[in-house]
Amino acid sequence: MLNRQLEYLNEHIVKEQKFDEILNVFEKMCQDKISGLDKYEDMILFEAGVYNFTGQDLFHVSLTRQVPNEDEFFQLSVTLLFEVDIENEQYQITIWDCDLDNNIFEYIKSTDVFKYANNTRYKNIEIVLDET
Repeated sequence: MLNRQLEYLNEHIVKEQKFDEILNVFEKMCQDKISGLDKYEDMILFEAGVYNFTGQDLFHVSLTRQVPNEDEFFQLSVTLLFEVDIENEQYQITIWDCDLDNNIFEYIKSTDVFKYANNTRYKNIEIVLDET
């Protein structure tokens, strides 16, 4: 599950793309609905913050689509990694689409994180499909 969506992301996202373009690709990928799943099963997560998953503090901006897989979940994520700076170290967001009254992509575009990520060069981008 989500293999077709992973392939789509890998074909349409390239390093050096601005965040607004990446967000548009991710949003289009999310429009490819998975049969039999409702909005509480096919979920979208937006996260931003400073994390040390790689052994180095980096500012992460992450878009994740999560769907159930028996007792686990598949998570398809696009993560932009930035050097930590005085501006981005203040940002900390974790929000699921089901917790919003409005469209999550419109919400993302309204955040300071979006403005920062769209106007700042990132160090790396990761597109990953994980099973939790």
